[in-house]
Amino acid sequence: MSRRPTKPVDLAAVAEAKADLRRLLADNPRLRERTARFFAGDPTEEELAALAASSEEVRPVPARDPMQSVTLRLPAALVDRAEALVPRVGRLPELATLPSVTRSDVYRVALLRGLAALETTVGGEQATLPGVEG
Repeated sequence: MSRRPTKPVDLAAVAEAKADLRRLLADNPRLRERTARFFAGDPTEEELAALAASSEEVRPVPARDPMQSVTLRLPAALVDRAEALVPRVGRLPELATLPSVTRSDVYRVALLRGLAALETTVGGEQATLPGVEG
């Protein structure tokens, strides 16, 4: 089994994520206090249960959409364009956590962003993937 190459850690993105977490904690005193208590020592079973019960008050974690396989016939020129994007799209927020990016990942982002643009163009409610703010 061959290993997929990993991409280097983007330290600027890590610093930005840490700053986002600091802002989130600064803007939410209740969350800040709960987080501080959680990391101060091993939480009790009651604290873990209370944390689980109250986590939906702060921001519920959406269930992941199951992936479905879709087969498309595409013009060769479109496939070539997607292939050319593979080395350049790893810094996009949608793909930043992947160790490496594939052509399928490029298609997923293109479809996600293209559907959002199309929904805006034709009107109607714009859907987003869980964890992706549109």
